[in-house]
This record gives sequence, C-alpha cells and structure tokens, in this order.
Amino acid sequence: MKLALVSDSHDNLYFIKKFLGDIKKREVDIIIHLGDIISPFSAREFLKAGKKIISVFGNNDGEIKGLSSLLDIKPFPREIELDGKKIVLYHDPNFNEEKLGDIDFLFYGHTHKKYYIKKGKTIILNPGELCGYLTSLSTYVTLDLKNPIPHFHTL
Repeated sequence: MKLALVSDSHDNLYFIKKFLGDIKKREVDIIIHLGDIISPFSAREFLKAGKKIISVFGNNDGEIKGLSSLLDIKPFPREIELDGKKIVLYHDPNFNEEKLGDIDFLFYGHTHKKYYIKKGKTIILNPGELCGYLTSLSTYVTLDLKNPIPHFHTL
C-alpha cells in the first residue's frame, strides 16, 4: 500500500492542484493529510483525487463541521492500522520520541519542516509544508508500507 503524506496546505489551491497532479504518476493508494487544510473548499479539491483520504485536524482548521462533512478527519493523536502496521497521526509534534512503544509509523505536521528519523522500529516523518509559505518549498512524501523508505518530493 502506497501512501502520500501531506501537511499544512493552508488553502493554497495552486500547490494542492500541483500535488494532485503529481501523485497521479506515483500510484498512491491513500492520502494522509496531517492538518491545516483550513477550509472546506480546499477539502473538496483534495477529493478530486478520487483516493481515500485520512486526516487529522490542525491548529488552523477552524471549519470543523464543514471539513468533517467532507473528509475522514479526526482530532490528533489518531491511531490507524494499514496493512497490519500501527500508525499514529499528529499535527502538533507534542509527543515523546523515547516512548513510542509498538508504533510502526508516527506522522506529523505543523512545523512546516521536513523531518525523518527511525527510532527503534518506529519511523517518524514530517512531510514538510504543501503551502510553501514558511520555507518557500512545497513538499510531500510518498511511502510504500511494504518497503518503508520515504521519498520526499518538491513541487
């Protein structure tokens, strides 16, 4: 199963559309958005991918009812299981890297900075920011759960 991890799109439709075009050629099965989609009109744009989308709320996601009516979006931390792998989703990186337990993957956003580390058996990833507002880079990650080597992409 191949994932596209994205965070902090902040209503930037230009980069949302570029992201959706880019993942078409990468055979992604599921999009995981790690918060700060912001508005329902941006969520509708993500839905045009025709892919399953799993998300968590970010600190700037104010239209909770509108986003919830469109997406599978929940507060963080959110635990999911895909292909037998235990995955925890955060927006704010307020977690303890030393107490990860049996988690296979921990994905988060909020900082707008790319991050990758393996702690024990746990892969910790931040795909950076899709919006490009703070770093001037629009980035996301693809990750195949069967061969979990993250690939960072810049749009």
